Amino acid sequence: MNADTNSNRNQRIEGLRCELCHRVVPERMTSVHHLRPRSHGGGPENEAVLCKMCHSFLHATFTNRTLAESFDSVEALREDPEVRKFLKWVRKQKPHRSINVDRRSEKR
Repeated sequence: MNADTNSNRNQRIEGLRCELCHRVVPERMTSVHHLRPRSHGGGPENEAVLCKMCHSFLHATFTNRTLAESFDSVEALREDPEVRKFLKWVRKQKPHRSINVDRRSEKR
């Protein structure tokens, strides 16, 4: 078995890395987030692989309009104080853990 095959095998076992919180989670616990929502002209070039916890948090916190206007990159998301607070918490969570994120009555 060569090094590339071994590396691919290890990645399949470990999972995928969330582009927002950097946790390695099982592939089944990831989803594709459109940094610029499709409803606002986003496409495949505006995608990021996120763990479901991060993805749920973003859509519970921000409207699609806010995401499109203010948070069209992972870096921009990380700069937001509320996102930073969430990331500090989520990085302490086990990779296989899932949560239900309450929808806000008023999103930003």
